[in-house]
Amino acid sequence: MTVEKTVKQTTFNFGKSLGTAQAILAKQRRRLWQFVCLLLFEPTSCLLCQVETRAEANQQDSRQDHLPLCQAIDKPALLARGAKLTRAARATLCMECMEFFCTLTEVKTTLIGDDDSPTMPCFASGFYSGPLQEAIYQIKYLKRPELANALGFALLPPTVALLKSLTDVDTDKIVVVPVPLHKSKVKERGFNQAEELARSVAHLLNAKVDSSSLKRVRATRPQFGLSRGERRRNLDGAFVAASGLATKNVLLVDDVLTSGATIYECAAAVSAAGGTVLGAITLARAKWQKRGQPEESTVVPAISIVI
Repeated sequence: MTVEKTVKQTTFNFGKSLGTAQAILAKQRRRLWQFVCLLLFEPTSCLLCQVETRAEANQQDSRQDHLPLCQAIDKPALLARGAKLTRAARATLCMECMEFFCTLTEVKTTLIGDDDSPTMPCFASGFYSGPLQEAIYQIKYLKRPELANALGFALLPPTVALLKSLTDVDTDKIVVVPVPLHKSKVKERGFNQAEELARSVAHLLNAKVDSSSLKRVRATRPQFGLSRGERRRNLDGAFVAASGLATKNVLLVDDVLTSGATIYECAAAVSAAGGTVLGAITLARAKWQKRGQPEESTVVPAISIVI
């Protein structure tokens, strides 16, 4: 390699490293500012519905010790961490919104893969409608990561349900992996909503978040309005997992499960890298109707044969 090429390559690598460092610094500054704002300025209105909350402060809240509804589990530490997230949410959400999210129960969906690949359990906090739909809209399109953080307690029911569905798995070695956005979308939005939710799941499980080993290497068109088959083709080859996930027990996290195509392609990428996908957790799951089944049906047919 000539001296000129060496200098160019060195300059390129330095610029790339500098850009990465600047992005990390910007993210940390944003989180620090959010934290300072919470310390200095007591929230006066609900993060979701904007109803005044200060007037509610002196009211008796009969739900102050309640957790979101979930199946019993013999993990007191997990429930204690869920209680901590719930207490934090009460400082930012009104009583009515708290009541709604505390009464959500998990929605189970079974993804059936290609050929002989195993089925994958997916659990959501509730169906994509009402306040849950509004919350996700605000998080993604009004660019409100603080709302995603506040709703972390609502992920307790699906997290508990997923743990109960696992057998012969060392749950102490779970790695939480958010469904990635393409770098262009992260630059536009400023954050990845799945990563914000993944932090809450990781906190509940006392696990680590790995947001770098699964990447979306190809920008795709929006999935909204596409058929199940079109969604699958749209995402073909969009995700690549690093070898760092080999031998790891991976739990995928996203905001919404619609057709299951995104989760399926992410799971395929993780499996190709040698990892084991235990399942997925999402904040919401879309309703659908197929072959006369009710829209609450919880089984997704083989994605590969639905065109």
